[in-house]
Amino acid sequence: MERSIRVEVKAILTTRQIMKTGSVWISLPEGASVEKLLNVLVDKWGEDLRYHLFEPATSFSGLRPHIHILVNGRHFAFTGGMSTVLENGDSVLIMPPAGGG
Repeated sequence: MERSIRVEVKAILTTRQIMKTGSVWISLPEGASVEKLLNVLVDKWGEDLRYHLFEPATSFSGLRPHIHILVNGRHFAFTGGMSTVLENGDSVLIMPPAGGG
């Protein structure tokens, strides 16, 4: 029997508008990575989310450069990037750029 974990995904700004929620718990197989989580999110919220997160005509490794992912408050670039392994109870924040001036 495959074990699973649950992670909280927090979304702000445009990502929140696309997902129509600021926070959601997602079940994943144990050992799942950030890349797997993003796949699950795109499967659930569709092409609008895919376009928002990923460069056109690229694989999932083509995350748009202005999108930042924080795992438990740490930028995923410092935890393994798309290969960062998630653990039960982790909090993942998807941060698009903030406008202003």
